[in-house]
Amino acid sequence: MNTVQIQCFLEVVRTGSTTEAAKTLHLSQQAISKNLIELEKELDNKLFDRTTRGLAITVAGEYYERLFRQTAQDMSEIGELVNKRHASLSMKLEIGYSIWVDPYSEIQESIESFSKRHPETMILGSQLDNKSLIEEVKAQKIDVAFISGGQFFADRDISTMSVGKEDICLCVPDNIESDKVDIKCFGLPFINQLHYNGHIWNGVV
Repeated sequence: MNTVQIQCFLEVVRTGSTTEAAKTLHLSQQAISKNLIELEKELDNKLFDRTTRGLAITVAGEYYERLFRQTAQDMSEIGELVNKRHASLSMKLEIGYSIWVDPYSEIQESIESFSKRHPETMILGSQLDNKSLIEEVKAQKIDVAFISGGQFFADRDISTMSVGKEDICLCVPDNIESDKVDIKCFGLPFINQLHYNGHIWNGVV
């Protein structure tokens, strides 16, 4: 038994003839008749009485008509439930980046790796200042945020963790004479005062 046989049977019941059913289902009349005969054999029941006036549905045919129509309705409802479930499983991940964080750094590699492992997840990104990102996370408007600095780490409404270090570049003009100038770093505790010996100083904090 297959769905084509059942479709042929239900359409013949609806239209009252194999000719009309064939037009509706875009099959030949011979194909309709063949499917009906095969269905009757599988059910071991006569579904129609064939008379000179055409086809007359039998008591068994009426029973299977109700059964098949109910089954078709149930299958349609199951299909809708499956589609809704599939839609609910399609996830969206919204990521926020601080304006002080390069979204194309190692962070991007991690996100691409996650995307490959979870192709059903759509990833969206936006870039804001640190304070705005924290507020967006609290309001659950974005799922995660990459921020710079540790001034928000003590916020009890969010969970934080350090995921990397940032490079600090100190840039100076080309025309500074290196043997005469000491570069002062504004007294910042995490950078030592340096004697200039190049155009860019790189440090890690």
